[in-house]
Amino acid sequence: MKYQLAPLFLLVAACGGGGDGDDDGESEHAYILGSLVFGPEGTTSYVNVLDSLDTQTIDYSRAHEFAGAADVWVHGGSVFVTSAEALTITKYAVANHDLVEQAAISFTGYGITDFGFWRNVFVTDDKAYFSNGTTQYVVWNPTTMQITGTVALPALEARDGFKVFPGYSDRAALVRGGKLYQPLYWTDDSYFRYTPDSRIAVIDVASDQVASVLEAPCPGLDYATADAAGNLYFSSWIYAAGAAAVLDQPATCVFEVPADGAPHVAMTFADIDSGREGAALHVLASGRAVFSVLHDERFTVDPTTDPSDVTFGPNWRFWSFDPSAGASTAAQVDAIDWNAGAQYTFEIDDKDYMLVAAGDYSATTVYDLGDQVTPVAKFDATGWSTRLFKLH
Repeated sequence: MKYQLAPLFLLVAACGGGGDGDDDGESEHAYILGSLVFGPEGTTSYVNVLDSLDTQTIDYSRAHEFAGAADVWVHGGSVFVTSAEALTITKYAVANHDLVEQAAISFTGYGITDFGFWRNVFVTDDKAYFSNGTTQYVVWNPTTMQITGTVALPALEARDGFKVFPGYSDRAALVRGGKLYQPLYWTDDSYFRYTPDSRIAVIDVASDQVASVLEAPCPGLDYATADAAGNLYFSSWIYAAGAAAVLDQPATCVFEVPADGAPHVAMTFADIDSGREGAALHVLASGRAVFSVLHDERFTVDPTTDPSDVTFGPNWRFWSFDPSAGASTAAQVDAIDWNAGAQYTFEIDDKDYMLVAAGDYSATTVYDLGDQVTPVAKFDATGWSTRLFKLH
C-alpha cells in the first residue's frame, strides 16, 4: 500500500459532528469533511458533518472516528466509507449528524492491496470502477452495492527498473462523453524517478472496454482537471516536481486532451512560473487555473540533497493564471502561505474550496478561493484532509 506524502498521503476521514453549526437538530444543509491524522501509534481517520462551510472551529469531539485507514466519498446522496483492513465499502445515510449504515460490499478475493477512494472513480450514477493495480478495474454498483464485473486495463511493460503505476483515480481520472480517461506512468520504488512519457487509457464506460491508449510525453501524470469547454488537462503530482528540481529527471509539463482536436503538450510549468517545476494544475469554475510551484530558491541542491526533504517541506506556493490569456497572466497567490504543495479542490455551491496541507501535513487549511487573488481561510482541519463534499 503506497500512500506516502505524494502520489498520496491520502487516507482521509469520514463523517461526524459539525463545527460551529446548529445543535443536534437536523440542519438544512450537510457537508462532509474527511481528515487523516498520523501518530506514533498509527493512523486515525475522522469524518465531520458540518452545517455550513462558514468560518468555524471544527469540533472533533463530535466527529465519527475510524481506526486505521478509512477513506470517505459522497455519491448519489449517500456517504461511502472504506476499510483498508477489511477491504469493504460501507454505505451510510446521515441523520441528525449521525451515520446510519445501509449496506456494505466486500472486495476480498481480488488481491487488492491498496484500498481507498483514491483508487476509485464513479463513472455513472450506478457504476463505479475500483482500481486493482495496473491489471483491471473491479466494477461495482453503488446503488445495489454489488460487484458486477471487471475491466481489463491495457498491458504495459515495465522499463529498465521503472514499473507501471496508475494515477490515483480520485484526482487523476476524468469522465467525458461516456469515456473514462485514466493515466498510467512509469516510475521506480522511490517515486522520484520517471520516464519522460506517460499513457492515458480511454475506457468506454458503457461497454467496459478500453477504446484507445493515448501517448503523453509528460512524466508522472497523476492529476487531471477539465475546463468548461470539456478540454482535459493532465499534470503530475508533487513527486515529479521534486524529482526534476533535485535529480536529473524530466521537466514537469501539462498534457491537454481537447474536446476537439489532437492531444498535445499544452505547456511546461517552467514556461509560466519563472523556470520552476510545478504540479497539480486545476481549472476553477471561473476559468482561471491554479497550480503548485516548487520554489527552488528555498533549498540548495548538491549530491547529498534528498528529494523527499525538499518535496515534503514548506517549499511550495500556489500560482494562478488565465489559460486563455497565456503565461503573462501567471502570478503567485500571496494570500496562501508556504505549504506542502498538496491540494485537493472541490467546487461546492458555485465556489471553489481548496484544501491545503501544511508543510509537515499535520494540519490542513480550507480556503474559499474566491477571485484567486485574495483567497479566504475558512477553517482548519487536523491532519491531512483531502475530502470535502456537499451531501444536501
